[in-house]
Amino acid sequence: MAVLRAANDIKPTGRTVFIAELGLDGRLRPVRGILPAVMASVQAGYPDVVVAQANLAEASLVPGASVRGYRTLARLALDFGADPQELALDFEPDDAEEADDGPLAAGPCPDMADVAGQGDARQALEVAAAGAHHLLLTGPPGVCP
Repeated sequence: MAVLRAANDIKPTGRTVFIAELGLDGRLRPVRGILPAVMASVQAGYPDVVVAQANLAEASLVPGASVRGYRTLARLALDFGADPQELALDFEPDDAEEADDGPLAAGPCPDMADVAGQGDARQALEVAAAGAHHLLLTGPPGVCP
């Protein structure tokens, strides 16, 4: 939202706090710890909070918070004054798709043992996964760094 506001693509957001993870497909994903985050926002004097739709029920438990939930960044931006002609509003996930935060469907589970070569990349992935760190790999598949 800060980037959209800086580009003057949306109207001022006022004192609204936005708490969600943005997926590469434009969906707003739930985050852990929403309850203490919303509580801290209200205590700091920012009662207007926007969260991912999946976090709405929990975030609404905080007394004094005015919470709204959204499924996509496009819908959120539209409500904050974005030009509908510039938004990709043709994608609005169904409620049935909310389950993609749950366990994966039955099938073969990906395993690092299946990766041939790429020793440095494999080690970086394993260290990042073990420490719950973020990681960005760039380049086409199969390219050695």
